[in-house]
Amino acid sequence: MKNTIHLITTVTAILTTSAMAQTSEKQVALRWAADKRYVTAFRGNKMNVTASKIGPDQLLTLIDANGGDLADGDDVQIKYVRPDGNITYCWENGDAFARTPKGTDPATHFKIKKAEKGISLQTASGKFIAVPPGTKDLGYTADASQAVVLEVIENPMVEASEPKPAASGTQPGEAKAAD
Repeated sequence: MKNTIHLITTVTAILTTSAMAQTSEKQVALRWAADKRYVTAFRGNKMNVTASKIGPDQLLTLIDANGGDLADGDDVQIKYVRPDGNITYCWENGDAFARTPKGTDPATHFKIKKAEKGISLQTASGKFIAVPPGTKDLGYTADASQAVVLEVIENPMVEASEPKPAASGTQPGEAKAAD
């Protein structure tokens, strides 16, 4: 009896330690391999592939449930931290690949499918993330060969953008003419 209790305690400790140590989070940017555009967190909790540079809306956190290198079949979540600090997770929501604050929802989990030039993502219902014809919004397809292939850019740096003209028509640093 004593040996059985010791064995159960040891196995429980190993499984608990293993489960805690495996989950890993990496800041990434995801780039559409075919178009070299970045996945972007867009207003209305939508996701699209429109950006040509990495900015704050392209910074995502890839949460790998078993840690280590991304492998075919890995369970992942994609987290986005909004500028106001609120956290949303990518999820399967009807016909839209969108974001939700419900990180515990099973629809926020995706399976990695390794591709020659990156990864594809399969939803909990078995669909694949895709870029439907005529749009840059991310959606779904049942056909794995039509899935969007994404390059994972680890530790991305936000690229500096050029200063935009001020709303009054003056350039940054210029004084507005007196009336």
